[in-house]
Amino acid sequence: EVDKLRDKSADLWRDFAGERAVTNDLKDELANAKKHLREAEDQARKSSERAHTLEQQLKEECEQYEQCLSSSEAAELISSLDESRARCQALQVQLDSLAETEEEVRKSTQRNVRVMEDKCERLQEALESMTESESESRREVEHGQRKGQRLER
Repeated sequence: EVDKLRDKSADLWRDFAGERAVTNDLKDELANAKKHLREAEDQARKSSERAHTLEQQLKEECEQYEQCLSSSEAAELISSLDESRARCQALQVQLDSLAETEEEVRKSTQRNVRVMEDKCERLQEALESMTESESESRREVEHGQRKGQRLER
């Protein structure tokens, strides 16, 4: 019976050693889980702080923007911009008007050139006609002079 108790005791010690190993493994896992939890909490805290900092920066920038909008300098800049736009529009109207005038002048010049070309052509024809008439008149004069010389002889 002592042997049975010894065997049972040995079995219990083996079971105890196995349980101790499992317990040690669980302790290690628990330690790792706690470590990861602390790291996650630190990261969450840092992220929260960063978000808070960014939120503060955003608020400050919004306040600066609102102050800038309400300042007289901004009003002057907007007024200056409006004046510049009005001047640009006026200049565009003048440019359009000049473009139309240029087109009218171009067309008028083309018409005048055609008229002058026609006049030159008619003058050339008249000159040629006069040259022919002059040549014919000279021939007649020469012919008359020859006749006169013949009669004188």
